[in-house]
Amino acid sequence: MISVKDIIQAGITQKPYGVRGELVILFSREEYGEVESECYFLMIDGIPVPFFVEEFTQITNLSARVKFEDVNDLEEASKYVNLDVYLSRSIFSAESHEGSESWHLLVGYDV
Repeated sequence: MISVKDIIQAGITQKPYGVRGELVILFSREEYGEVESECYFLMIDGIPVPFFVEEFTQITNLSARVKFEDVNDLEEASKYVNLDVYLSRSIFSAESHEGSESWHLLVGYDV
């Protein structure tokens, strides 16, 4: 099980798209939409649940259509609307953010 300290909030799920079970994700920062991730975590009842990506289609800099494995129709996708979306912190390495403001990656750590 992954700890809440090992993930970072990347956005929120929006409405379903089409009838194949795709969801629209609205990212809070452009860099979250540009990161290639094999799974996203959706916060369900306070527990980060991994959902593996089957297809990813960028719509804008801040939004994308995502087809998750085992979510195959509109009814199933509708269950996951308006949930917080998280990415693993391990995706973001110090090298990839040199020279950029990356203080947001430190949110959630205790000193």
